Amino acid sequence: MITGTTEAGFNYSIAEELLESYDFLEALSKVEKSVLYLPDLVEFVFKDEAKAFLNSMRNDHGLVTKDDVVNTMKTIFENKELKKS
Repeated sequence: MITGTTEAGFNYSIAEELLESYDFLEALSKVEKSVLYLPDLVEFVFKDEAKAFLNSMRNDHGLVTKDDVVNTMKTIFENKELKKS
């Protein structure tokens, strides 16, 4: 299990098996082709907590930027790699 807290204060817990699955790789490769698949990746990784993940990044206007989502997810995945080494 990979656990942590984002800069915005969202506490996450992700099954390591999920991040090592073919399905995750497929979802990630779709995002690399087009950012339009980002919502699918967020739903896949966070499941029932996807809305809470997004809500943690809302700005003063109530919006979430795609850059915030991408950067936060990159940080989570990089932290996973750091813990592994």
